[in-house]
Amino acid sequence: MPRYIDVSVQHIQSYLVRAQHLKGRRGASTMITRATHKGAISECLAGLPATLHEEAGAVDGVIAVCLDRPDPDLTTEITDRLVNHLRAELPAAFIVATYRDGSSYADAVASEIEERQVARYPAVCAEWPAAKRCDWCNIWPASALIIDGAGEDVRNRDVCRDCVLRSDQAGLNMQEGWKPLAETRLRRHLADRGSRRELPTDFDQLANLGPVAGEHNHVATVLADGNGIGKLISGLRAAARSGGDSEALRNAPRTIDGATWTALTRAVDAIDGTDVADWRVIPHLVGGDDLLVSVPAHSAWDFVRAYLAEFSTGVSSLARGDLVPSASAGVVFHQIKEPFSVVADLAHDLLTVAKKEHLGRRAALCWQSVTHDGSARVRDRRSLTLDGLEDSWDALARFASVTKSQRHVLARMGREGKDIEPQLARLRAGDQTMMSIVTPFVGEDPPIPLEQAIGMVEWWWSR
Repeated sequence: MPRYIDVSVQHIQSYLVRAQHLKGRRGASTMITRATHKGAISECLAGLPATLHEEAGAVDGVIAVCLDRPDPDLTTEITDRLVNHLRAELPAAFIVATYRDGSSYADAVASEIEERQVARYPAVCAEWPAAKRCDWCNIWPASALIIDGAGEDVRNRDVCRDCVLRSDQAGLNMQEGWKPLAETRLRRHLADRGSRRELPTDFDQLANLGPVAGEHNHVATVLADGNGIGKLISGLRAAARSGGDSEALRNAPRTIDGATWTALTRAVDAIDGTDVADWRVIPHLVGGDDLLVSVPAHSAWDFVRAYLAEFSTGVSSLARGDLVPSASAGVVFHQIKEPFSVVADLAHDLLTVAKKEHLGRRAALCWQSVTHDGSARVRDRRSLTLDGLEDSWDALARFASVTKSQRHVLARMGREGKDIEPQLARLRAGDQTMMSIVTPFVGEDPPIPLEQAIGMVEWWWSR
């Protein structure tokens, strides 16, 4: 019986954003691409009877190996080689090795959770707290000096062992062979558009692709994750073990991964503009049911709406009874200079709120603007369902036509607890009364409260 060994980078999102800026993230993406490249792994396993397989699809940061038998000594040697290889290439990564036995990968995955073997290899901790901290990650002690920036922004930086590799490899992703896996795969999915357009490489380029003239210093970062996927896989695994349909379990990972990529591609189409040179997206992490991307700020609502809807459609075939998979998202609007690690952490907090408030049973989202609300999560802001966003879409578009000064008046009155109805009756927006425009956002339990609507249309794009 074959043995399947997966050696992977766990908590990959946390590892990518360990450095506080996009250059550090891109460097880490390239490091992972190089470390898990087929050529590097084949060289690492030279002389051992192990083969690489892609039965579960290509997943960022995962090395999938198959042995023809569950040999303990071979398993140990292969695992040691792969873990040591990843540790040398990715010093600060959390590495996990998983062993499963089965006639196929799907059959191996179908085994109960306690029958698989897991070994964990966390990154080392800083042992000398008095040492100077790394200027990039502020976690490990600095051990090298690099020159960071360009032009008048050039600075000497003291960085740790992991961040010096990020710096060294950040430029390598400009070479086609070493672009981050998420970018390479997205280019392939967009290739049939008949265009040689590129993906932007930094937030400044991305912001300048925005659809609203003069608004080129903000982007939005979106973190999305599937709802009910874990329960779904557990149900399929139990059914397969009891003699049910194992084909559904075998196909589930590819179906989910395919739904993610299809949803991303169509969401990129939804924010596309024929007058821009490049695609309006930077993919940071895409795979399985996980998505971490950035788009121009004024493109965010169209993107999130399209992504959540398309993902639900893509995984609808996996629904079992009242368990209907979907996705939720955390959306952060921020300036291009905002530390990326701060943005990613906030997006994770917002995603958690969206999932918890709806128990992972409905497509939902929670959003925040770092510029207006700060980087600490706004505690009293509830999440929105995708259905609520869809139902309020036209009303939001009308509200976006209200002048910024009028919206600020409404926001101030709301903060001061004033009765806004008399003011709404007097104010006008074009040929409409303000009351008629904001009615969908006031009253008892509206899908989107007025306070949220005011903030949302700050970044609205009306085609």
